[in-house]
Amino acid sequence: GLSQPGIFVKTSSPKGERERLPNPTLAVTDGNVTVKFHPWTIEQIVASEA
Repeated sequence: GLSQPGIFVKTSSPKGERERLPNPTLAVTDGNVTVKFHPWTIEQIVASEA
C-alpha cells in the first residue's frame, strides 16, 4: 500500500487565477520522484477553458 516507510502522500486543492474546474490533487512521493493524480483529462480541462 501507500503507507510504506519513505513513501509520503499529500492531498491539496490548488486554485489558479482563472481556472474554472476544481483541482483536487493527490501527490505520492519517495523524496526523489513525485507522481500527481488529477481528476480531469486534458480534454476536459481544455473544454472548460473554451
